[in-house]
Amino acid sequence: MASIFLISMQSIAMMALGALIYGFLQQKVGSRTLRRSVVGMAFGIGAATAMMTPFYISEGVQADARGAFIAAATAFGGPIASIITSAISIAVRILIGGPAVVTGCISILLTIAASLAWYMRYGKEAVRSNQSWLLLCVASSLPSAIFLTRSEYSDPMVAVGVSLFVAANVLIFGKMLEKEQRRGRKEREMESAAITDILTGLPNRRAFEEFVTKLELQRVENVLLIILDIDHFKRINDMYGHDEGDNVLRAVGVAINRATRGLDFAARIGGEEFAVLMTTPNSEIGQTITERLQETLKVPYGNPADGHVTHVSAGAFHAVGQAFNYGVSYKEADQALYESKANGRNRVTFVSPLRKHLSVVR
Repeated sequence: MASIFLISMQSIAMMALGALIYGFLQQKVGSRTLRRSVVGMAFGIGAATAMMTPFYISEGVQADARGAFIAAATAFGGPIASIITSAISIAVRILIGGPAVVTGCISILLTIAASLAWYMRYGKEAVRSNQSWLLLCVASSLPSAIFLTRSEYSDPMVAVGVSLFVAANVLIFGKMLEKEQRRGRKEREMESAAITDILTGLPNRRAFEEFVTKLELQRVENVLLIILDIDHFKRINDMYGHDEGDNVLRAVGVAINRATRGLDFAARIGGEEFAVLMTTPNSEIGQTITERLQETLKVPYGNPADGHVTHVSAGAFHAVGQAFNYGVSYKEADQALYESKANGRNRVTFVSPLRKHLSVVR
């Protein structure tokens, strides 16, 4: 009895450590794939530890809490974590050996299958019901229970006891992880809100400044900086109200997001002003991109019968053949924007170290 108690406490301690690792990953690791891969490795180590300190039923035949780790990895790390945890579990079970090694590996595979079936049904739910937790307990404990019941080394009461042990571990572990998941999700939402413009959904000026700092540190070359400003935006607010002005900003934000590529960076940097950063080795291509982007941002507003559309002035600086310098690029692009405004608005002024070009878009 004392050994069973110690094994139970060890399993719970491993689960608590797994929950701490999971919480850290939720808060600090942005990549979902990386996060789930590390979850799989951490829970795989937990499962391996549980298998190293099992309930010995007879020589070579053992029962342990590995099913709880496999189920938790699947529930909180998806298929990626499930496969990694299971691969580690199978490798360790083979190393342990014994007459029931094949049965043990098959049991692990069945636990994976049952847990993944559960994930297909409940994995996307933000809050899991008591019913879903009960089914996960069954998925994690039933395969081992079936083999133990049919084994010549065991009896039904042993199978029931092991099943209850694994189910209890799943519930304890699951609740720990669910708490850390909510905390991590809240942390990421707060971080995202801090760098996202709430009106347009684009990154805000803080995110923009963090991004340009990275470009400078990495000495990225051929960076094109475009600054865009909605012409006569105050007039839109005065004529149609601030709600319509907000609608215009949202529509322009959507248009910018659709017009830019996956590797480009677009942000609202203040008021009716937006910025786009991208790389291209050719200034002529950069100028064409800028002109097309400016043309794309003609969005309707006000009474549809009036046919009003927004006009946007743009200033662009292309640091072709040079490492990116934010101070220089912003100064040049901002001056180019000023020239677009001074020369009648609804224009693109494109500047590069090789040439300066004024393009009028009517």
